[in-house]
Amino acid sequence: MRRTWMLVGLIALASCASNGDAPQTPPAAPAGEVESAAPPQAAETSPAAEGPKEVRRRPETLFAVRFLPGPKWVADKGPMEQPGIGEHGANMAALHERRVLWCGGPFLDGNGGLAVFRAASLEEAKQIASEDPGVTSGLLVPEVHPWLLIMTPED
Repeated sequence: MRRTWMLVGLIALASCASNGDAPQTPPAAPAGEVESAAPPQAAETSPAAEGPKEVRRRPETLFAVRFLPGPKWVADKGPMEQPGIGEHGANMAALHERRVLWCGGPFLDGNGGLAVFRAASLEEAKQIASEDPGVTSGLLVPEVHPWLLIMTPED
């Protein structure tokens, strides 16, 4: 069972780190203009590049949702054995298909999981999380935080 969770966690991490579904960065400010919210980052070099390239990214607000075990969580069962976890997983897959869920997966220690949502506001992110079947059933309790994405593995 632990191997299964490790595999699920690695898949989730790979999804966050390197899928083609990374949040899109708006175009950079015109030459000579630098937005105050996005200070230039240090130059980085790439072995394939002919020299250092400057990386500029406009920070993007996403929403980190920590799903904690709720009142219906069965203490002596693993996360994938929890009643209703399949419905939660199906909902997360549907959100990913709609590009609302950027990445997510369970914690390997059995203490819930993490999802990163794209939403217009904190209120919208809380609404999305509250409608999850794992939440409505009492299996999970969401904790939603605005999260400022500044760097990704692609940077």
